[in-house]
Amino acid sequence: MRRIIVIVAVIFTMLPMLLYGADSIPLYLDLKLLQFDNPPFRRDGQVMVPIVEFSRYLGATVDYGGITGQKLIRWPRGITLLPGDYLHPKDGIYYIALTDIVALIGASLHRIGDAYHVRVKPVLLKTIAVDMTGITLRFDSFLPVIPKVIEKDLFVLRFYNCRIAPEIERRIDLDEGKIRNIIIDSLAQRVVEVQIQLRFPVPVRSKSFVAEGFFSVQLLFDQTQSSTREIRERINPHIQHHEIVRDFGWGTIRVNYLYIANWRNYFRLVPVVPKSGIGELSSLAEMARRYGAVAAINANFFDTATGVPVGLLIQAGTVLSINHSRRAALGIDFFGRLTFFRPKVNLFLRHRDERITLAAVNRPMRDNEIVVYTPKYIGPISRPFGRLYRIITLRHGRVVSIRDSQFITAAPGTYLIVASGDSNRYLRDVQVGDMARIGFTLDPADPFITNAVSAGPLLISDGIVALDLELEAFVPDSPLVTRRTDRSLIAVDRLGGLIFLTVNNANFADLITILNTLPKRVQHAMALDGGHASSMVLLDGTIYREFSRGGRVAVGLILLPRNR
Repeated sequence: MRRIIVIVAVIFTMLPMLLYGADSIPLYLDLKLLQFDNPPFRRDGQVMVPIVEFSRYLGATVDYGGITGQKLIRWPRGITLLPGDYLHPKDGIYYIALTDIVALIGASLHRIGDAYHVRVKPVLLKTIAVDMTGITLRFDSFLPVIPKVIEKDLFVLRFYNCRIAPEIERRIDLDEGKIRNIIIDSLAQRVVEVQIQLRFPVPVRSKSFVAEGFFSVQLLFDQTQSSTREIRERINPHIQHHEIVRDFGWGTIRVNYLYIANWRNYFRLVPVVPKSGIGELSSLAEMARRYGAVAAINANFFDTATGVPVGLLIQAGTVLSINHSRRAALGIDFFGRLTFFRPKVNLFLRHRDERITLAAVNRPMRDNEIVVYTPKYIGPISRPFGRLYRIITLRHGRVVSIRDSQFITAAPGTYLIVASGDSNRYLRDVQVGDMARIGFTLDPADPFITNAVSAGPLLISDGIVALDLELEAFVPDSPLVTRRTDRSLIAVDRLGGLIFLTVNNANFADLITILNTLPKRVQHAMALDGGHASSMVLLDGTIYREFSRGGRVAVGLILLPRNR
């Protein structure tokens, strides 16, 4: 009896191969026989597979595009242009050697008799977010997706090389909105099918986002293409991401903003600079990743020639840059409270009972002034004036050296006080060994402020439009003011919620129009640097998603968990 069972088992094992045909080349994925519309064949001793069909099973996509002699192939760990000599046309279909495509994608290949067995790590469908107008699917890696419209009110997506996380509901029913229900099903050969049943036919709009270890697909079902469209995502229990596409009267624009309700209960805001120091630029994502931030937005203007921040910058009680005129600033006090104001900064060296006025901090020297350079400054210091500078070095609040020289050098971890021209006389009473510290006051005064960033202008104050370009030394008809470009801003609402916002096509006046359309009543708002510097990042799982241009910046404003 046992012998009969063994014979039957062998027959069933061989049955797919028998059905496949003696001349065919059986290919298996996870011990499942792959079915092809265009079957593999042998050429010069190699197995040739249809590149589009086969790559899809392995989680890769192929785009013929318009590149002569090359094909663009993308898989979870990379993207490359495949030279045309790797491909062989047959009956209008491009084929590639099985060993070449497997090696490129990083799969494994084993031969057992006449059969070939391929193994590749599947991609996991981790979460599905659904609201009345759309659906967002998130995966732990890139994978091919094929959309199909079966009927006018039935939309189907097929994802290849995909598994479904156990916690995902296989059927989701909605009581209202454009979507009636969603059904998720696992088909053969690692294909996951998502069926979206609509209540009535409507246009569909899709978008995707890919990064290392993350891939998302979003579908929006809109009644009209010209209507306002909004995507809302709950990123974690405290942060919600909104994307709005709307015609505000000067064209259709895209607004991305983060809303963090009761943010001070869970987070703290901190200004940061590039790892190498003041005078260097860095991407916002690099800054956020270095500190483990959950979100970040760009802050100060900066000098494009030197990389030095322009405007007030205070970090942990140390002034790293002074304000430009009375431009708007965001102050963060010891308790994490925010102040939107237009301060004047008074910087000084406290020596004995005297306050010696300092003209600036961390910028190139001008004649007849005193400038302080902090340990984090790596930008240019001096310009030749044909005379000696008085250079005082401070370490831990004590004068450790005094010299007169045309050459200015700084030791690591020290402050430099440098006087030029007639300003030397203000430092003549300072002696080696004296106690001396850098201090500052703000007008309006707030002794509890320990951190601050600045850009401007102030847009809304106490719920009222506060835009005053001349007060903040902006030229009203300059391109900086009037040009529509990428912009960033920070705001708070009446309920204590924090808003980071970027927009792709706006000027300062447009920002106020946009703020007035938000569902939350804005209490205070200030513009940040725009153009190429406009950037906002958001930690989604383990991946930083970036919005707006994402250029390199001098200062970032990051949101950290309170326990960090």
